[in-house]
Amino acid sequence: MNSATRTALHAYLAPLMSARVVRVGILLLIVVLGVIGFCWALKPLSRMVTWIPEEAADGALTGMRLFLIMPGVPIAAILFSELPARDGIRQRTLLYPLLGPVPRGELMVVRTLATGVMLALAVCGLVLFTRILEGAGLGELPREMLAVILSSMAYLALFGFFHLLGTRGLFVGLTVFMVDWGWGQIPFGIRKLSIAYHARVLAGQPETLDLPISIVPPSDSFVVSLAVLLFLAALFTWLTGVMFSRKNLGELC
Repeated sequence: MNSATRTALHAYLAPLMSARVVRVGILLLIVVLGVIGFCWALKPLSRMVTWIPEEAADGALTGMRLFLIMPGVPIAAILFSELPARDGIRQRTLLYPLLGPVPRGELMVVRTLATGVMLALAVCGLVLFTRILEGAGLGELPREMLAVILSSMAYLALFGFFHLLGTRGLFVGLTVFMVDWGWGQIPFGIRKLSIAYHARVLAGQPETLDLPISIVPPSDSFVVSLAVLLFLAALFTWLTGVMFSRKNLGELC
């Protein structure tokens, strides 16, 4: 890591805890941990309450783990995608980093990658914790973590790019996610244009809509999904850096 990258990373991380989105994220993390704890508590409760099925705890924990991977990652990415640029533009806190020795494009790339890594680490930790409580073993954990990491980077870079296009980045990101989510479940080859589809393939949990006609969905490819997510993450991270470097200084700070 060169000195410019270290400077950009320090300037981003030092005031991070004061950001509103981070405080909301911590509150959201507490809520998610509470839900996971409730799902785990269903097992002892099922021994005391007859109307709770004994397998309810395992089913709830499995459902929670799958939810964390998808749609949990894109939902969290929508929330945190404003951190690299939009939050600093809105709060007028980007002046100091922009006056530093780091080129503007590199500054934004570092901020985007750092946010993506933090998001991926948080979700990976929650997935691991849920698997441990679930007692499901760690055999599929590497695939799930790979899906979380790559989809975190791809979604965050994409939604961050929307934030640089205008002030409605949150709304645009939410709209794109809803379209992407449904698109990825269509049982046709066109679903391969969906980030959600490729994330589910990496995690080993592809989903397909049930239609009242007999259709054989196209085959899934782990390698193709891996390459697509890597490409999208790199492309939109680069585009975010390019767009940020071309904006007027007055608009940014």
